[in-house]
Amino acid sequence: MTRPRLVLPLPPSDNQSHRLVMRGPYPARIRTAETRRYERDIGWLAKQWMQRTGWRVPPADVPGMERVWIWWPNHRKHDPANVFKGLHDALKGVVVVDDDQIWPQVWGIAWGPQHPRV
Repeated sequence: MTRPRLVLPLPPSDNQSHRLVMRGPYPARIRTAETRRYERDIGWLAKQWMQRTGWRVPPADVPGMERVWIWWPNHRKHDPANVFKGLHDALKGVVVVDDDQIWPQVWGIAWGPQHPRV
């Protein structure tokens, strides 16, 4: 039995996903426009995938394994943990109730300069 796969573009890097602003005497991290756009687009792609596959949002107390394959855009050194942060933030409230339900496992890493994805 093949499981339905959700193929998504890579999220913005952790360094580009937020910027610091001063809120009174304290700095605060706010999401950039690129991050907000990514979360919106991923939400729509995930909803379409859910309708196509019949995926149901699991209850908040049920964790699930996530098998991840990553296609990087180049051969530089990359950190998969940065992918998970942006990806899980985008899927929170759409595919799962909270992103702490997702337990990721990296199953493969490759290079796909024409179509980097996760």
